Amino acid sequence: MKILSIVLVFSINLCFAQTENSDVNNIFNNIIKAIGNNSKLQPGLEIKPDGNKMAYLSPKANTIYIDQKAIDICNSFDKNEANGLAFLLGHELTHHYMGHSWISKDDRKDYKGFSFMENIRYFNKDSTRRLEMESQADLKGGFSAFLAGYDALTIAPDLLDTLYERYELSKKSTGYPSLDERKGMCLQQIEKLDRLKSIFNASTYALNAGYYKGAQEGFTKIISEGFNSREIYNNLALAYLLDALKKMDNKNILGYPFEFDAQSRLNDVSTRAISNYDNASKIKMLIEKGILLFNQALKLDSKYQTAQLNICCAYSLLAELYAEDDIEKNKYLSEANKSLHQFELMLANKYAPEDEELRNKYEKKPQKTLAKYNNKEITSHYIISAILINQNGEKSDSNKAKKLLLKASKLKSTLANINLAKLNGTLNKESKPTKPSSNEIIDGFKPASLMAGFSDFPKPFDTYRLNDCKLYVKKFENSTAYLFKSREKFFIHTTKTQSTSAGLKINNNIKLIESKYNEYPITIKGTIENFYHLDNNNLLFLEKDNKISGWATYQTND
Repeated sequence: MKILSIVLVFSINLCFAQTENSDVNNIFNNIIKAIGNNSKLQPGLEIKPDGNKMAYLSPKANTIYIDQKAIDICNSFDKNEANGLAFLLGHELTHHYMGHSWISKDDRKDYKGFSFMENIRYFNKDSTRRLEMESQADLKGGFSAFLAGYDALTIAPDLLDTLYERYELSKKSTGYPSLDERKGMCLQQIEKLDRLKSIFNASTYALNAGYYKGAQEGFTKIISEGFNSREIYNNLALAYLLDALKKMDNKNILGYPFEFDAQSRLNDVSTRAISNYDNASKIKMLIEKGILLFNQALKLDSKYQTAQLNICCAYSLLAELYAEDDIEKNKYLSEANKSLHQFELMLANKYAPEDEELRNKYEKKPQKTLAKYNNKEITSHYIISAILINQNGEKSDSNKAKKLLLKASKLKSTLANINLAKLNGTLNKESKPTKPSSNEIIDGFKPASLMAGFSDFPKPFDTYRLNDCKLYVKKFENSTAYLFKSREKFFIHTTKTQSTSAGLKINNNIKLIESKYNEYPITIKGTIENFYHLDNNNLLFLEKDNKISGWATYQTND
């Protein structure tokens, strides 16, 4: 198969070359999306057919250049070709978004741009700062690539071996770092990146499993260290909003477009007055923190519709919190409607960027104009609009709300169906089964004694101080276990190789979950993988391309 004929090999190379540029652009755009920062103009990407600089950023041209030779070298790493390209592109994109433009006029003669190698060529001029920038570009570029779904830094040392050889850079060359020095920089950043990845993964699992305190601690730690993508701000803000909703514990509140577990929360009628919030000040603080964080996400990306919609939901929650105080309620409803209008303007600019007349129609009658788009945006618009209308409290408003929810229901929105049934008084009042003690054992580890406080992780394990709690991370042969420990504990054990005790295997169709566990999962959309939460079984499944890509079991004593 390797050498069928010269003609066949040439044909294969032609086909590969035709798809290469598309692959490179996809990786480039995926990392930019993960960085989530449009406060700076997005750089262009250009492939140099006969270049000799591997990859570099030209601030003047606002363009990142990558050599075809460098692309070919990355492609020679078989299944790791995308990771190699992500390493080079993520590195240069970090230079762009971090604003590494300090080079003086005296340097410009021998310094053409932010070249992957030449950026650290002239050590004698400012070696400390240049090395600091390169280390930062490795780490932040590696983390952005990780958020985009690539394992960029792991491949870097082997990739550097080949790059040095093919670009004929001596292992010890005047002006350049030695190969060992360059690889050493990467290895240092790999250790730091592994720590960030552990905190991010633990926080993501905690958020999706409903342990909002742990998610708040983890995402806050990542942001405090300068890794502030729009998604991390949004995830942290969601952890505060969901925590507030949990503390409100009011089943009369309709389900929001940001909410994961609306059906479980709404499966009964609240028996207490909605004004009886003994912890109202604490709930208000959580919601206001969420609003601040959503606004931080919008500062990074002014077109980030998700954050704008969530701000609208947050103000609506504040209106619910003060439902018995007309002045406060109306103040927050006013803010919610203003936020909804901003969301509508975003949609208008998205769907009619060049057509002012059509854009005006979107702005004046957004629901009618956007109705032709069968997507999540218009569905969410129907739902939040219905909630805001219903909060006015008039019977006529309730009827208007039902009509909007019916429209969203026709777009196959489960949340709209739940809210509609709630308003009509027809929601099934199913008693929620008692949570079982988890009987899942991964890599032979039994967490029962750990949660009871009689033992700890088997050594060796990593310990990370967050804020009010510690995160313990234990890597087993086929899995990773995480323990958030403060006044309460949350334990989650994940694997991407082993089967569940019920016989579900990696790569099984995701639809098999319901038949095996007799529970309808809570579906949570993720960037790379989606999450399926089985609340009554303490299980979390990861899904990609309709197949199970991993799963986790969890326990909490909060």
